[in-house]
Amino acid sequence: MQRTVKDLINAISEKFQVEPTSVMRVTHVNSRGLQIIVDEEVVRELPEEQDMIVEFLTIHPQEPIKSEAREASGSVLVDSDLGALDSMYTDGLELWLNY
Repeated sequence: MQRTVKDLINAISEKFQVEPTSVMRVTHVNSRGLQIIVDEEVVRELPEEQDMIVEFLTIHPQEPIKSEAREASGSVLVDSDLGALDSMYTDGLELWLNY
C-alpha cells in the first residue's frame, strides 16, 4: 500500500481532532535538530506504526487567501467577482514530527 503526505495529515488530524485542510506544512525534526520538509519520499520511508511526537505550530500566510463564494443560484464566482472583504488572512498549522 502506497502511503502519502495527505494520508499522514489525515491520520494525525483525525487523532487530534483538527481540520486537515488547515495543515499547510509538515516538517520532520531529526535528532540533530535538522528540519526536513516531509514529502512523499519521507512518508514512504517511515516504518509502519512509527511512534512520534507531533507539535502543532500556528503559521501566518504572507498573502491573503481568497474565500470560495457562491451566489444564491449556486454558481461559483471567479476571483474578479469577489470583493476586498472576501480576501482574508487565515492562520494555518505546521506539523512538526519528532521521531
